[in-house]
Amino acid sequence: MIIFTPISTGGGGIPVKINVTAPFPIATLKALFGGGGAENLFPVALSVAARYDVVIKLNRYPQVVAAPDLPPLAKAHFRLSALLKAYLDFQRENSGFFASSSSGDAAFIYYARLRGQNRLQYPDTEKILNIAAADYRSRLPIFIDEAATLEKFNLRGKKFITLARGAGAFGELGTFDCTKEYPLAHYDELTARLKRQYPAYALVQIGMARNAAMQNIDVDLRGQTTLEELKVLLKNSVLHLDGEGGNAHLRRYVGGGKAVILFGPTAPEDFGYAGNINIRADAVCPLACEWLTRWWMKKCPRGFAAPPCMNEISPALVMEKISESGGL
Repeated sequence: MIIFTPISTGGGGIPVKINVTAPFPIATLKALFGGGGAENLFPVALSVAARYDVVIKLNRYPQVVAAPDLPPLAKAHFRLSALLKAYLDFQRENSGFFASSSSGDAAFIYYARLRGQNRLQYPDTEKILNIAAADYRSRLPIFIDEAATLEKFNLRGKKFITLARGAGAFGELGTFDCTKEYPLAHYDELTARLKRQYPAYALVQIGMARNAAMQNIDVDLRGQTTLEELKVLLKNSVLHLDGEGGNAHLRRYVGGGKAVILFGPTAPEDFGYAGNINIRADAVCPLACEWLTRWWMKKCPRGFAAPPCMNEISPALVMEKISESGGL
């Protein structure tokens, strides 16, 4: 993701404008960034450094690709100048974090943990923006009619639980399951337990068409929703159950309720949200392995055929944690 910030350094009081580009379709960009203050959304990465005063590449910690001379900039935009200086100083002192390899990502993850910062705070390592660990004020707007969407899927006026199993481009590609995915057999037992304990709630599976089908599902919507429709479902379900990934983050920022998030190679202290039921089998695998190896999403770095961090989270434990949180 690259954030382009066109500004003017010729005078004071000129507002900063933000453009966003990423290699996603325009509908995806609108769903994720629309209403968030961006002036323009571009569906492809453009070579535009010469057209903008500031270019920032955002992966984990922001990387300044282009910036003007800071002293003149400070006269017009003092706070932006201070932020850019902090970013540039950090880049010079920690160039290894920005290496195009797994080692750079892994090093930065542990650096942030050492400083007590989670993923939400990565853009604020120097603590200039004052981003709190649980600052969830941002909200993603929904651009379609929620009631009509629920009616379309025969869920209007019903109580339902959403479930998903997948890991974006990395999971279930036909050759392997991602290490972040909860075992399918565990999901099947879990859905059976949910049906027995909460028979009044419909179980709705969401995700991509290629994601494996779970048993005991009432409404199978794999591959049948747009991103906007997915936002509606995640906002309105009574509970969402998933591995750590995009759905968990999307639910939080559309204003959905609590979720059960099953952690494995990634850590709750990095990606967990307060108010969720964040579960990880720390007793069998105390350290998260995200980006410790290039293939951490494909195979367990410890050599296990089935990653114990996910495999040892029993369906009974998940149900116990739901009950402890007050149930549904």
